Amino acid sequence: MIRESRSGFTLAELLISLAILGVIATFTIPKILQAQQTSQKTALSKEAASIISGAFQQYQFNNGITSSTKISDLTQYMNYVSVDTTSTVDEGGGFTVSCTAFQCLKLHNGGTLIYKGAESFSGTNTTNGVWFAFDPDGTANSSLGVSFVITYNGRITSCDKITTSIVSSIYTYTTGASTSWFQW
Repeated sequence: MIRESRSGFTLAELLISLAILGVIATFTIPKILQAQQTSQKTALSKEAASIISGAFQQYQFNNGITSSTKISDLTQYMNYVSVDTTSTVDEGGGFTVSCTAFQCLKLHNGGTLIYKGAESFSGTNTTNGVWFAFDPDGTANSSLGVSFVITYNGRITSCDKITTSIVSSIYTYTTGASTSWFQW
């Protein structure tokens, strides 16, 4: 008798392969989803920084920037949905702020732009700046906010409110990423 040889996989081999694929998927899918969310939050934060930068440039073109220019002077050149006076949002670095104490603007991308309206550049050096923050999801329960400083020369950097590197009328700042998810 001649026995025919068939090539193929046994049921056991197929089950082992599916088990291995399941283990791989268990570890990779959450990382892929987290990377996607981080990228989206970073993009929203960069969009907020771009809105501030554009408002700065437009204000500078129309009026000229002075040491007494406030970040609230720039808001007329920003495109936002509404002014928020009731929420509590993430500022960055683990801090939350109340929109009753700070000015908050709801942006079209769903995030909240936070600033102190009375803060001015207080000087004309490139180290003089005003602070603003952006919370990509507009809530206070996720610690997702990122803080920025825009300096007198229009440069925007991410920051932590810790020591004296960039001096403002209200706060002193150290530049550098203030959150683990934000990549400038």
